[in-house]
Amino acid sequence: MPIGDSLKPGRGNVAKAVDQLVRQGALSLDEIVDELQSDIDEEELRTIVDDAWRRAAMHPLARPTALDRLQRAFDQLEEEGILARHYVDAGRSEAEQLVQAEIQAARARGRSIVGYCFWDRHLYEMMADGQLGFCFGPGTVPRTYAALWNGQAEIAHRLVEALSAHGFEVEWSGQPADVVRVVGVDWSGARNESGEPELLVGPQEVPSGDLDRSVGPEVVNIFVSGSKAHALIASIAQAQGRPMYGDESAAQHKPAAVDVELADGRLLDFVASETRWDAQGLIRARNLAADCSLLVAIAPNVGEVSSDQWSSFVPEQRVLVVEEDRHVPSFEGSPVVAVDLATGQGTEDLIRALRGSAAERSPFWSLSQGLVPDPATRVVYDADTKCINLTLLLVGRASERALARIWDRTKTEGAERVTSEDEGVPTFSYLPIELEEIRGFKTFFHLYALRDDPRLEDALVHLAKHAHGILVAHAPGEGLSGNLALVANTCSKRAPRPPVVALADPPVVKAWTQTVGTEPQSMGTLEDDRIDAALEALAKLALMELKNHKS
Repeated sequence: MPIGDSLKPGRGNVAKAVDQLVRQGALSLDEIVDELQSDIDEEELRTIVDDAWRRAAMHPLARPTALDRLQRAFDQLEEEGILARHYVDAGRSEAEQLVQAEIQAARARGRSIVGYCFWDRHLYEMMADGQLGFCFGPGTVPRTYAALWNGQAEIAHRLVEALSAHGFEVEWSGQPADVVRVVGVDWSGARNESGEPELLVGPQEVPSGDLDRSVGPEVVNIFVSGSKAHALIASIAQAQGRPMYGDESAAQHKPAAVDVELADGRLLDFVASETRWDAQGLIRARNLAADCSLLVAIAPNVGEVSSDQWSSFVPEQRVLVVEEDRHVPSFEGSPVVAVDLATGQGTEDLIRALRGSAAERSPFWSLSQGLVPDPATRVVYDADTKCINLTLLLVGRASERALARIWDRTKTEGAERVTSEDEGVPTFSYLPIELEEIRGFKTFFHLYALRDDPRLEDALVHLAKHAHGILVAHAPGEGLSGNLALVANTCSKRAPRPPVVALADPPVVKAWTQTVGTEPQSMGTLEDDRIDAALEALAKLALMELKNHKS
């Protein structure tokens, strides 16, 4: 609750909390009642709120109030093409959806939108401590880290300038994913004669039609490792004439990125984490590496990519960069490219080598022809967009039926079940499901099911290697056969092994345990109609494994 931990239930403390919320001027009187209703009887609470408003109305606030100044800062941003909103009654996921819908609606009316900022229900709670945080980003959802970070930094600088110009003390770490905050504020806001806030909260643009979810060009994320990673990215940016996010002088504290467009329209997105690896820095570096399908290591820092802390994060496809005045042997058979970091000579050779590696499509991409996301290239834990994406593989001869039942019961708004068929028989099915927010992060499960067919074995192994959880859905009496045996064998070679939940007969569970070495959590059979419980159990196990993996 935004009233602070020091305020405990009881009429006296509740009255103080009500006075504070009335003065803040962000919540309506009804919302204040809803906010504190668990602490006191509703009828008594409404009397306290009405009394607080009558007292406040007798002593009007001096203008401009803190919220007046905030609105003026937002008005300035609006004039600069930055959509600025007060989403006080929206959670993070809802606020993100609202701002994107408003951007689309504003553009439909002919407005030029370069970015956005907002504060939501979660950030509103900072008001109790005299603070307020703001989320922000570019007006168009970027496809690369380079575009995202450059866009975020540009909007953040404008936000800081506008808030400072209207008398706020502003703090920002300079990290593109971190919130901008104002501190030391005595929050107050005017209300009209009926006690409602004068502040315009919620969406102001009315969207028409569905939100545009079109996908841009394919992006190949490339993690650059080594103490000279920022220098290499700067060299590529200079040689290719592309804007770079970050600079060498800030390498210890900030990431760096640059993107390069290939002739076929694809984008190579070079990213590097900050080089000072404290606990949070290491987490950010791991997240970046996990999101990349290619690795560029700069000699003589090869040890940085082969150490145990990277073993499960770095991409398998690698290119080794050496400076022209050095020579080292190939690292685990990877191509070696010489680049002069001062002049940029050799960057074309590097891009050529990476272009060849990026052209090697995964077996699943070849099967789906890019129709649905390849889990190998998906961002798992994205601190920038506040999303968690986990891949769940449904395997067994009843997997398609299990996924169909999940589809019938979830019907996530905006989600589509994508199915490819061959002569009327599904080849593969894909279904994204959105869960409740977890500590401000939108959480998605991406479900895949493949037909039991020897021709799909390579694609199935690829999915099994990247799945965060596996649901075994096997019909009674079928045994550990076909694709199920192949996935079990693949999982037996993974470290750590993914969590598994089984809807199958005991002989299947026993055979899986003998093959993999770990026993799945048995939830009966598919015919027991426990698909909901099985999916919930697998979700908890997968999220727990992700938490352990990140820590």
